Amino acid sequence: MHSCKDDCPPCDDPTNPDCDNYDPCYNYQPANADFGIYEVVGDGTGTRGDHILSETDTILATNGVIFKPKTNQKNVTWFLGLDTISQIELFKIYFPINSWITVTMVAKVDPSNCLTTEQLSDTLTKRFYVVQNCCDTAIDKSNPWWGTWQGANMDNPEEVFTISWGYIGKRYKSSGSFDFTGLPKGIPVQWPFYSSTSASITPGTDV
Repeated sequence: MHSCKDDCPPCDDPTNPDCDNYDPCYNYQPANADFGIYEVVGDGTGTRGDHILSETDTILATNGVIFKPKTNQKNVTWFLGLDTISQIELFKIYFPINSWITVTMVAKVDPSNCLTTEQLSDTLTKRFYVVQNCCDTAIDKSNPWWGTWQGANMDNPEEVFTISWGYIGKRYKSSGSFDFTGLPKGIPVQWPFYSSTSASITPGTDV
């Protein structure tokens, strides 16, 4: 029951003070103000339960935007227009239409002998553009997403289908709602796209 044993392998853990390679500054990271601008593709409430967050530099005017750090930061301040907000993530909606918006993030970390003075704070400014997306047919039709496309899934290029995106009729144009048809493939068309066959559309009315 008693015997000798081989020497234990050398300790290799920079967070363990008992190891030869212990680094007391191992977990200290400099402030990092890199952040993403994420358009909320949903109802614009910012709850994000089932919403899609798309990182972009251009948003539709009716959508909300979430600004959030790309790394784990504990002390964040946002400068957006005349607002100064101290919180990790920021949700905003209703920006001026057809204009560039500037947003600045400032990240700070607690003072430490492991970091230089310059590493304690970081600042980054980005811009995004707000695109009008309703109530002007000429402007809407000039947007890159407007229209009808034909395509196929990459794993089945022979099976072609068509999708369309836009709004129909005066009632829809005035409310800013859109009609999107063709996805998923085979879904029934709820409102005919580029058509006046629906009972709610006056024949001859252009979309």
